[in-house]
Amino acid sequence: MAYTLTHSQSLESQANGKIKALETLIKKAEKKDIDVLKEKTTVRTAEVFLKFADWDEKNVDINIKLFKKVTSFKKDAVKMGNDLADFERKDVIAMLDKATENLNELINKKAFRKPSPKVDWTKITVDNDQLTFNNRPVFLADYTWKPNTKELNEYHGNQDGFFLTPSYVMNEDGKINPKKMEDLSSKPMVLWGLFL
Repeated sequence: MAYTLTHSQSLESQANGKIKALETLIKKAEKKDIDVLKEKTTVRTAEVFLKFADWDEKNVDINIKLFKKVTSFKKDAVKMGNDLADFERKDVIAMLDKATENLNELINKKAFRKPSPKVDWTKITVDNDQLTFNNRPVFLADYTWKPNTKELNEYHGNQDGFFLTPSYVMNEDGKINPKKMEDLSSKPMVLWGLFL
């Protein structure tokens, strides 16, 4: 047990050290006018998934029960539940290593890329089936069904949305739960245009 805890803390510290190193590299790249939206998104993703890993480490029994519900995971549920937090931390480390490698190549002019568009979703226009921003077509970009938090909205999309599931249908005639229908009807019409 002590080894596992020490190992997990080691992965956590390693990941946090890589976040700090990437943040330093981001500042260096910004001074050279290199677009770093992708790297800032990577840092935020790493921070979020390290929180998930901490939760998973404290809730192994819950995760084992959930893994047992999935046929293809049932046989290895205990191992998967115990390993999940470190699996996430290792993936975060691999992601940070790749982002650092890519940004170093950009800084050293061994690679080039176009700047990532920063779309202001409040200024999107909908024409038939096309979304446009600054006279250019754009594609939906959002981490679907995420909680509406500043931490996630800043880099993972800030688009409004609506979760609709068959359980909201109340009868064979297709009557929708009145509360859900009221929630949907209160959304701005631009949202409706995205799904028609």
